[in-house]
Amino acid sequence: MTRQWRLSINNVGAPAPDLRTEFARAEKDRLLAVWSTYIEPVTDDGAADSEDFFEQAIRLDAAVRTFGPANIWVGFGGAEDLRNLGDGRTMPFADARGFGRFGMQSKDNLVEDMLSGSGLPPLHYFTLNAFRANAGRMAIPSTNAPGVRGLIDDVMDVAQVNDGRVFIKAIRPKGALFDVTIEKPASRHETRLQVLEALDWNSVLLEEVPDAYLVQQHIDMRYEYRVFVVGGRAVTGAGCIEEFTPLDNCEPFDPSMRERRRPEVVIEDRPDLRDRYKQFAQVVADEIGAERPELQNYVIDVALNHLDRPIVIELNELLNSGLYASDFIRVAEAFVSQAFTATPAANLVQL
Repeated sequence: MTRQWRLSINNVGAPAPDLRTEFARAEKDRLLAVWSTYIEPVTDDGAADSEDFFEQAIRLDAAVRTFGPANIWVGFGGAEDLRNLGDGRTMPFADARGFGRFGMQSKDNLVEDMLSGSGLPPLHYFTLNAFRANAGRMAIPSTNAPGVRGLIDDVMDVAQVNDGRVFIKAIRPKGALFDVTIEKPASRHETRLQVLEALDWNSVLLEEVPDAYLVQQHIDMRYEYRVFVVGGRAVTGAGCIEEFTPLDNCEPFDPSMRERRRPEVVIEDRPDLRDRYKQFAQVVADEIGAERPELQNYVIDVALNHLDRPIVIELNELLNSGLYASDFIRVAEAFVSQAFTATPAANLVQL
């Protein structure tokens, strides 16, 4: 039997005209036609964010072109029924638990997998030796709990090796990055006041949540890049350029990058660095596969450190990650060719 797919679509509404570039006009028109055929009639004279819309349309298009409409059951948000893109039949959401997953996944879907026992155990990337060996910086999971050694002590430890500057990242749930500078010498009380001021309400919302934070040594990161890994293989990648989508893609591993993630920074063509990142990401993926063979699909965000060496910034679940200028059709094709295990949610690894 041909594999069936459950496609999650976020209907963001008709996109506003994209005045940034018109070089992809024909491709935009084609994607608007795909959306009109399978979702609802749409043009590009609306008010929705253009990048948000086309990221959704590209996910839809990749699924249709790769899986075939007859094998796709689409769902919107909290809808109870799924609709077949081929003939319009409907199916209860609960009957599609064993289908392959594609499209951005809601938190409810992730919880459903865990409660049903079909998903992999929760795993944060910082627990992997492969991450720690390639992060290029000290990174400590930490908990903010009164009366025990935890966040404040970890911040003080990291501050000692980095001139007092520390990044605190809220990771459970994934959240903001807080930049804290601890003046030396700082007492534990002074450090606590500075940390709580930086965290604001996060310190209350995440109090006593195990490993809610990642305390990291601050290092300079440049030329951030995202690599998509499917079946343990790097299949596409793109620079972390916020306004870019696959409409801007020119190669399987796109060479466009910014040295800093700010819109005023010039975009450079860096095929040399792209090749280094591709090779580095595959080495990291091989290490992850040796350490945890069940972890097959994810994205690796990489960058250059102050020594111009590639490092891993973080890992994230693949389906919910921004696409940038990746060649996303290669992700869908890799899903099809991947040898799926008996785990129904094997294509949605929870990191």
